Amino acid sequence: MRSFASLLCLSASAHALSAESLSGVDWRFFAAGGVSAAVSHGYTTPLDVVKTRMQTNPELYNGDVLYALREIIDEEGLDFLLQGLVPTCLGYGLEGALKFGCYELCKPLFGELTPSPFANAILASCVAGGVAALVLCPPEDVRIRMVSDPKARSHRLLVVGVAGRRKLIRQKSKLPEMQRRSRYDS
Repeated sequence: MRSFASLLCLSASAHALSAESLSGVDWRFFAAGGVSAAVSHGYTTPLDVVKTRMQTNPELYNGDVLYALREIIDEEGLDFLLQGLVPTCLGYGLEGALKFGCYELCKPLFGELTPSPFANAILASCVAGGVAALVLCPPEDVRIRMVSDPKARSHRLLVVGVAGRRKLIRQKSKLPEMQRRSRYDS
C-alpha cells in the first residue's frame, strides 16, 4: 500500500511539474491559500507564544493562561508576544499556498486514475497535506525555539533549511529527546 501511494505521489508530482501542465495552472489557489494561512496564523502569534511557553515551562505558569501572559510581559516585554511572527507567517504562508494549490493541481490528476470524485478529493488532499507538512516543519521548529529560548531571538530568525535544521537539532535544547535522535537509532 505504501509503495502504491508513493507511486501515485510521484506520478502526480511529475505530471504537475511537466511543462504542459504548468501553463494552465491557476495561481490564485496558491495565493489565496498562502495569504489566508499567513494572516490567520500571524494574528494568533501572541496566543501561540503563551501556549508554547506554558508547554515548555509548565512549572513556571501553573496552568494559568492569564498568569503566564502577565509573567511573559513582565519578564520579556510586550514585544515578546510577537516573537516568531516572521517564521510563523513564512511557514504557514508556504504551507497554505502548497496545501490549496497542490490540492487543486492533484484533483484532475487523480481524476484520471479513479472514477470516484470522493476518492479523487481524498487522494488529492493527502498529497497536498503531505507536501504542505514537509514545508511547514523547519519554520515551525525555528518558531518554537525562538519562543522557548529567549536568547535565540533574531540571530536564528530565518534559519529555515536543511543545514539550519541540522544545526538546531545538534544543539542542546529543551525539546524532546526524540528530535535529537538519529533516524537510525532504535
